[in-house]
Amino acid sequence: MCMPDVDTVTRQLTKLIHRTKAKSVFLARDSQRYDSDIAATLKKLSVSYHWLTEDDPHLDLAILGQSDHFIGNCISTFSAFATRERRAKQLPVSFWGFNPSGKDEL
Repeated sequence: MCMPDVDTVTRQLTKLIHRTKAKSVFLARDSQRYDSDIAATLKKLSVSYHWLTEDDPHLDLAILGQSDHFIGNCISTFSAFATRERRAKQLPVSFWGFNPSGKDEL
């Protein structure tokens, strides 16, 4: 659950993009293992995607704290910082592969 496979990531992103009518996605990541799959999915959806070319965790957190929606990794302390800020501001948060409602929706 906390280490989602590429199918979970792309499916969850697709559902969120359709639901929110998102036009762009910012990727804050410490691994590039799914970059090509995510890029292909977002290209099919005509959604632009962005990430920092140099490691800057403070800027990542600032962007994640202000975004329209945040999907985090449930075992990540970095995601915990972003989640804490967003919940204080009553902004939406979800986690890869976790659906607390039990329904097949985001």
